[in-house]
Amino acid sequence: MTIAVRIVVSEGAIPAADSASTLVVFGPDGQTSVANVYNNANKVFNLYKGLPIGAVTWGAGNIGAHAISTLAKDFRRVITSGDVDQRIDPASYTIEEVASRLAEFIHNERYLPAFRDLPSKPPLGLAVSGYSSGSGLPEEWQIDGIAAHTRDFSRE
Repeated sequence: MTIAVRIVVSEGAIPAADSASTLVVFGPDGQTSVANVYNNANKVFNLYKGLPIGAVTWGAGNIGAHAISTLAKDFRRVITSGDVDQRIDPASYTIEEVASRLAEFIHNERYLPAFRDLPSKPPLGLAVSGYSSGSGLPEEWQIDGIAAHTRDFSRE
């Protein structure tokens, strides 16, 4: 179980989480079992170095052989130094855009293919928070693993 706390107030956004992660394996019948518990998981990460864009994750700690934190670093590489059409423009981006692209990258391209045949899919959640370029107020968008939708929780 993960404790993920996100605080978004007019002065800033703070993502925080515990560091324990349980490695769960799925048997051929779809049943799960605990393979290991790690006490040093990275569940909070910056998505674009030098920009106020952070994320926190809970639920599944990995997709296949890849930790969610590793996938977040892969996503960071794509939006900072990948193909020109995949990069985020530091002068013109929104947190909603980053969250939507992260949902596509993690959920649609990795989560769905990895777990498509399982009758019970593991929960996976992410929240992206920070400041859109030129904005004076922080915002947060939540990505729910099974639904892969984003929602701005800072406006509620």
